[in-house]
Amino acid sequence: MIKIKVILALFCLLLISLLPTWAVGLEYKVTGLGLGGTQSFAWAINDSGQVFILQDEAIYLYDKGNYTNISALYNIGSGYYGVSCFGINNSGQIVTNDSNGHALLLSGGVKTDLGTYGGILSLALGINNSGQVVGEYWDSSWDTYAFLYSEGQMKDLDLGPSSGASSINELGIITGWYVPQDSYSYQAFLYNNGVMSNISPFGSQQSLGYDINNSGQVVGEFLTTDNSAIHAFLYSHGEITDLGVLSGSYSVALALNEMGEVVGSSTALVGIEIKIVCNERENECHEVEVPVYQDHGFIYEKGEMIDLNNLIPQNSGWFLSWAYDINNKGQIVGVGFYNGEQRGFLLTPVPKRSTRDLGLKRKLSRWIKISIAKE
Repeated sequence: MIKIKVILALFCLLLISLLPTWAVGLEYKVTGLGLGGTQSFAWAINDSGQVFILQDEAIYLYDKGNYTNISALYNIGSGYYGVSCFGINNSGQIVTNDSNGHALLLSGGVKTDLGTYGGILSLALGINNSGQVVGEYWDSSWDTYAFLYSEGQMKDLDLGPSSGASSINELGIITGWYVPQDSYSYQAFLYNNGVMSNISPFGSQQSLGYDINNSGQVVGEFLTTDNSAIHAFLYSHGEITDLGVLSGSYSVALALNEMGEVVGSSTALVGIEIKIVCNERENECHEVEVPVYQDHGFIYEKGEMIDLNNLIPQNSGWFLSWAYDINNKGQIVGVGFYNGEQRGFLLTPVPKRSTRDLGLKRKLSRWIKISIAKE
């Protein structure tokens, strides 16, 4: 009997240690990113947790608490056309821009100018783990064209003027935007082995694709059919989901991971403002309640858009406005405000224990103590 109780006690101790993984929902630890007190923006993150940061017209790599000045390391200028930062892959390769307006690939201490395909400017927007780069270039008429840079060469995707490629997955499938010949507005596309497919949601006349994962899922934004709002969307194997909004009339999905977790920004109702409206003809004035909205970062998972500000400690001092990227560990980067100053952030998921879990843990602990005391 003593051996049985000891075995039971050991089992319960193991059970207690596992309880935090039975989380109900998520919450995040917030890490502020950037050096000093000036504005900073966290644009992209890879699966190792390396983060691409823009601050003071220079780019930095954040890696486990350490900062590397990428602009200084690669001698990147900060002129009129630079710098911008958009992508980092799991090998630590980075795509950005130089001060001359040329797209750059930074890898292992080597800076590669991707050129402009005979145009005047180019912009790198995305990179996959194979080092393939996508973006857009400008011709002499200032029209933009989507490109793929692969094996040392830039290729025009033949999508016509006013097109751009924003993301490429490991299979080489690309998403972005283009303007069809019979339209005047951008529409989202999928490009696979030379074949382009229009994936504009619900026949929308305006949409843009921003990110694609290895399953071929695409996220972006689209103009609703009644032309009243712009909503985030998720395209998945031919099916399109309107992700809706937190409140208001605007949302955009900027990134997703391999689990289909989506991040972006949405307008959210934060209060009511009283305004005085006057009718000059009738010489009358009256008070009107006007809703006040702010941009809030969100995560969309399991069919629900969740305000990231509800998933961080209430006394953190942070307000999260835009979520730009998410990796396969669920870490999120973006920009918000810390005590009123605009700063880049890194969110790291931590288990959220429910009150039911905590109660069960206390009961098991008491049972073990009583059992040992009796023996």
